Amino acid sequence: MRKTLPKHEIIRGYREFSKILSRGQSIQSGSVRCFYLAKKGEGPVVRVGFAVSRSVRKATERNRFKRLLRESYRLQKDALQQHIPGSLEIGAVFLILAGAESAYLPQQFSEIRRNMDKLLRELVNLLRMEAH
Repeated sequence: MRKTLPKHEIIRGYREFSKILSRGQSIQSGSVRCFYLAKKGEGPVVRVGFAVSRSVRKATERNRFKRLLRESYRLQKDALQQHIPGSLEIGAVFLILAGAESAYLPQQFSEIRRNMDKLLRELVNLLRMEAH
């Protein structure tokens, strides 16, 4: 199975992001937080967005962290998509939070990947509980 992240699976636009961030629930692992919103739909659909807080001052650093988030999700998305209960449509936004200092930021891809793995496993468990 190819591990790709097609454009139709990526959330874009202010409205979709703000809907998930304002109405959704959140879970956190390390400096990565996941806001998610699940609703009944026609089939199992997962759409994701990626963001970095503006406290990361340089745009190049924010873009790098978004690339790392996308890559870590892309490599592990099967864990979520194969275990979606029923016909849920899920919107999720993965956000890297940063404190006042950049010392709180994950410095390695392996750290982001580990946090993403924990978040995806916890999200699957929460969705299973909601479905019952």
